[in-house]
Amino acid sequence: HKDQTNDPPRSSRWSRASLERKSKLHREADESSRHGEVYIFDHVFNQECTNSDVYGSVVKPLVDSFMEGFNATIFAYGQTSSGKTHTILGNKTDPGLFQLVSNQLFQHVADQVDKRYLIRCSYIEIYNEKINDLLDKSNQGLTMRRYQRKCAA
Repeated sequence: HKDQTNDPPRSSRWSRASLERKSKLHREADESSRHGEVYIFDHVFNQECTNSDVYGSVVKPLVDSFMEGFNATIFAYGQTSSGKTHTILGNKTDPGLFQLVSNQLFQHVADQVDKRYLIRCSYIEIYNEKINDLLDKSNQGLTMRRYQRKCAA
């Protein structure tokens, strides 16, 4: 999702995708391919959706599970200028997922006066195969290490 409108490429013909759960996007056959393609998504968000829409549909259920003791990962992936930074960071009128998740976590902790919590979060960027810690600007160019069958940055 992004602030500006990005129409599908003119060289291909795309049918409209609905905003329903388990949406389909169909690419019709054209001169570059004999067969059409169908892509199935859990959610499809157009340019009119806000970060709060994305948060409520996709991220909030992850945070709810996280607060019950499960691990969760929010992963923004896409081509340059596709809206990843806007979705994660947002702006003054449309807060990003980082702020919305933080608000939910701290509100949950404040509401649970009879429990103690230890919350550990990482906020990293992988760009051109380089790993950067976005919470600590002095911690850039991190190395991926393999520990037996697990990886850590």
